[in-house]
Amino acid sequence: MQCRDIILEMAEEKKDQRQSSVTAAESRQTNQGDGEEQTNSLAQDVVEKLAISTSTAAVNDGDHHEEVAEPPSPPPPPHHRRHPQSTIVCDAWYGLPTQKRPLRERVNAVARQLRNFEQSALLPSSRRTSQSSEQSRGIRVVLVGKESDVNVIGERLEKLRKEAKEELLACKVELWPNISVEEACRNVNNNTALDCGSEANRPIYLSPDAEITLNPRKSPPRTVIVGMLIDRRVQPNRSNERAEMIEITAARLPMDELNVEGLETNEALNVDTVLEMIVCWWDKVDGLAAACDTTDNNKQKKEAEKEEEMLRRCFVNAASAAMVSHEDRHPNRAIHGSGI
Repeated sequence: MQCRDIILEMAEEKKDQRQSSVTAAESRQTNQGDGEEQTNSLAQDVVEKLAISTSTAAVNDGDHHEEVAEPPSPPPPPHHRRHPQSTIVCDAWYGLPTQKRPLRERVNAVARQLRNFEQSALLPSSRRTSQSSEQSRGIRVVLVGKESDVNVIGERLEKLRKEAKEELLACKVELWPNISVEEACRNVNNNTALDCGSEANRPIYLSPDAEITLNPRKSPPRTVIVGMLIDRRVQPNRSNERAEMIEITAARLPMDELNVEGLETNEALNVDTVLEMIVCWWDKVDGLAAACDTTDNNKQKKEAEKEEEMLRRCFVNAASAAMVSHEDRHPNRAIHGSGI
């Protein structure tokens, strides 16, 4: 009897296992059927929506209805507009002395002049426009010349930068070794011929001995060449002859507009003073243009009548600021006898 009971109990367990397996299988089939029904339902909804969209489009096409174009975006505010490309080419193709001591002195002098300019463009001051710091970052100042000369000047310039420990340079001098002045001018003007384009885009070689004087009542040239002539004594006509040799128009700055006693149009200015003056002149003219953009038509017409005088003031203010900076650096030599 005891064995029989064990056999019967085992038979009941197997029966229960078979019933559990059948129940699980039926449950899986039911769930699978529900999933298929849900999938089919979603697919049907998508098809119906597509059909509705297609029919609506067909009706619209039949009625020749056109979509209303979105209004154009408003123009950016004046201070975000792109200013004309402005470039200063620093011409070091005059060469450097071969003797050790004169070479060291000349390299130090050129690097120091370039560094003075970078520092003048670094921090905005009351003598510059409020947008000067932002705008000067878009201005390019490049040093061209013989590779060995440009590299040695660049090394000294970099050393002066590290000594100052200034992280941000609003206008950093770029080194372009073995690039001619003419090639540099073409590069910054998108390979345009030097004698083509608008008057403002034509390069000008600054020289105090030039016969032509820049007109302060017009916008300044946007490509300017400055000779790296830094000597103890002024050697007249060197920059003018250099401009003639490379067939670029030479012109002098209208310094007589300042009405300062002893300061003539043919004054030989320091390189750093000239660089700061040109950049400040660009800044003020660009600031004037931005201010005109914000005026209404009636006011703009009235301002147009005074445009020449306003442009003249831009140069006078820029030149005055540069001369004040020069006097701060050289308090004993406000009017100088060395430079370009």
